[in-house]
Amino acid sequence: MTHRSIRGLTDEPISEETISRLLEAGVRAPNAGGFQNYALVVIDDVRILEKTDIEAPLAIAALADLHRTARWFALNDAPFHFDGPGSLAMAMWDAHIALHQIAIAAGALNLGTFYIGDVLAWDVRELLGAPKHIVPAGLLILGHPAEDPELRPRLPLEAIVHRNVYDDPNDEAIRTWYAKKDAEFDELEPAVQAELATLGITNRAQELALDCYTPEMIVGLDEAHVRVIQAAGFRLRARTG
Repeated sequence: MTHRSIRGLTDEPISEETISRLLEAGVRAPNAGGFQNYALVVIDDVRILEKTDIEAPLAIAALADLHRTARWFALNDAPFHFDGPGSLAMAMWDAHIALHQIAIAAGALNLGTFYIGDVLAWDVRELLGAPKHIVPAGLLILGHPAEDPELRPRLPLEAIVHRNVYDDPNDEAIRTWYAKKDAEFDELEPAVQAELATLGITNRAQELALDCYTPEMIVGLDEAHVRVIQAAGFRLRARTG
């Protein structure tokens, strides 16, 4: 209930003891079939941090890792057929759960954390030396807080929670749920609103879709993510025949 993304972090390093406690919490996360098809890469090398524009003393990258399982199967003459979209999705899911368990543990230890989505486009083969059947899933930045931000607003429960079946909302409900987000546009400086108006942007949804997360940006992320997946040897379609 008190989780916040804290982007203002000090340069103070996190102790090795604390890092170990965080990682131990992460690997206790539930996972599909007991395989733990993920890897956690602790990044504190200044060269890698600078190359990835991370301004913090520590980051943990969660990778969907089918490589380790493939190696185990090979050593035991077991067939490996977990290179498809379903297996990859499961591994991504497991990686996310482990990483967020680390984020929760970090909060309990009075550390600040925030996520960065750009990791999905990382070439982890070049950047982290990852072999085949490994792709990036998530990136958590950690450090000692240099700020104490307020909790950010969330949509009301009725916008998120459904019982037994999906209850498709009407337009009035959507407008009610997103009223606070819509109001964020009205809180912008008049000069900023005027500049956005020259681009045909007159509300918060348009600002997000056309200025913050542009079509070009999303297409670029999509293309990079697909390249990363295919380069790692995963199929994006079910095997036929």
